[in-house]
Amino acid sequence: MVLAEAAFQVLESLIPETAARWNQRQRNLALEDLAHHVRFFGTAALYGDRPLLLDYVNWLKVLAEKLGFRMESLALSTRALAQAAENLLVDEDIQRFSDYCAKAEVELLAPDSPENVYRVEPGLDNLYVRQYTEALLGGRRSYATQLIKGLAAQGKSLIDLYDEIFIPSQQKVGYLWHTGKISVVQEHYVTAATQAIISGQYETFFFDHGTDMPTMFAACAEGELHEIGIRYIADYFQAQGWNTRYFGANVPSEDLVREIVANKPTVVALSATLSVNLPAMETLVGCVRSQKGYDPVVLVGGRAVSVAGDLWKRIGADGSAGQAKEAYSIARAHMNGRGL
Repeated sequence: MVLAEAAFQVLESLIPETAARWNQRQRNLALEDLAHHVRFFGTAALYGDRPLLLDYVNWLKVLAEKLGFRMESLALSTRALAQAAENLLVDEDIQRFSDYCAKAEVELLAPDSPENVYRVEPGLDNLYVRQYTEALLGGRRSYATQLIKGLAAQGKSLIDLYDEIFIPSQQKVGYLWHTGKISVVQEHYVTAATQAIISGQYETFFFDHGTDMPTMFAACAEGELHEIGIRYIADYFQAQGWNTRYFGANVPSEDLVREIVANKPTVVALSATLSVNLPAMETLVGCVRSQKGYDPVVLVGGRAVSVAGDLWKRIGADGSAGQAKEAYSIARAHMNGRGL
């Protein structure tokens, strides 16, 4: 927050007439935005990963368009951050952070790429995704539940429903919020309703396989609130007969490590959608790896991991996958290699 406050002062000096007209709410929002940029630019600089930066810039462009912000204003904010950093950070940190601020400024002022995934609405070609999502947005959870039950009765497995309905629907509502078509309250409702509908399917699809099967722990990194994806991975392992423990969103690292060490699962799967949660994930992986005589298969995933190429290796994981089937295959391959 210190860097954001210093950058705010620089920004005021760059646009004195505009800044003089800001009311307290506008000043608070500007400071909040700068703090947000510090975290995302800083994470990209920390890992030296340009794709992480580009992903955030692409996300920011769509959000700024929704809010009516000019790209020139955002670019000016990145310049203010770079200038403020010169007075607060040590030499190596200054250079790295300033480089990434400069890259962000260039990308913000460049024409938007047609490959910007944040401009593509998911689920347009899937009638069931549209019906399911529209039902929940309209407050018709019973209809959405019956739609899922009907598909299950036709032979769709829970994993099929994740792949074909739940995941695309979550991506769709994320897009609708991001582009200003629905509120964050509506987005949260669809997510909560989907979680409840998924839970309602467990008795149909899962049964107790006993204690002889391997154990898998799955959780979001500390600070991460997007949890459907990692729940999907956990449920896939459960569907293969594993004993799984799914801990949900924003799991405190210290407590999770303690639980892992006490129970020694064969596989540990972690997720981070936002890049700012990667350091917490890396720290957690390091703590698990430091345990003597215990070498579980560690998988990491989520948007932040998938856009960054081989970042999973630098974090210390054994692999990363965007699909549950692939994650399971990677886990099995490492288990075979270690004789687990």
